[in-house]
Amino acid sequence: NNPINPSYTYSTISDVVPYSNASYNSLQATLTRNFDQHFAVSLSYVWSKAMEMGAVVNSYDILSSRGTAAIDMPHKFVASYIFVTPDVRRMGLLGREVLSGWQVNGITEIRSGQPFNILSGVDSNFDGATTDRPNQTGNPVLGDRSKSAEIAEWFNTSAYAQVPVGTQTGLGNTRYNMLLSPGSVNTNLSAFKTFPLYETLNLQFRAEAFNVFNHANLNGPNSTLNSPSFGVISGASGGRVLQFALRLSF
Repeated sequence: NNPINPSYTYSTISDVVPYSNASYNSLQATLTRNFDQHFAVSLSYVWSKAMEMGAVVNSYDILSSRGTAAIDMPHKFVASYIFVTPDVRRMGLLGREVLSGWQVNGITEIRSGQPFNILSGVDSNFDGATTDRPNQTGNPVLGDRSKSAEIAEWFNTSAYAQVPVGTQTGLGNTRYNMLLSPGSVNTNLSAFKTFPLYETLNLQFRAEAFNVFNHANLNGPNSTLNSPSFGVISGASGGRVLQFALRLSF
């Protein structure tokens, strides 16, 4: 406390340095078309670049922590479509009540992976944090390979090495968020039809399929150098899910 005025209390004084900033730029295109009363489609594509300041690991070179943002998604394509089956005037009750009047909806999304950061996993500059990055000693990008090979080693793990003891700053030269995780392809479909039962009594049947083609969309790899699973992908998003529902309205 202040000995002259006990009501005054000393506390920590924090300095805020205005070094952080972010930016986003994109090209966005949309095409929508109604072909007739039975079919409509909407297509959209986004080509973008998001930049940010990550965790500062080198106080002498703050810009070394600037790179693509973790939310960056360079390419994203989405197609949505609706199809209504026309009235079938043949095959009697089967055509009129079973085959006619279905609405089929679908969304297909194709997107590139998102940036991730290569970490050394050790406090090489002795600042109390393990967010330090290692040295890049080679090309981390590997060519087209089988999915099993990509799961075992998503990037060239031999392209990174720990910072040698005695390095002046204790920091490596790997850039922030320099690699992309696997992209994804996903299609969701739904179909429903309402069957009139009696006066205002209606029964709706709905079928939905998520990731209908059961595409294996891989998660990001382990990106910590001192981990035994460095570069390994150990998971994926959910597989195909089917669900059915009945709704009675009156």
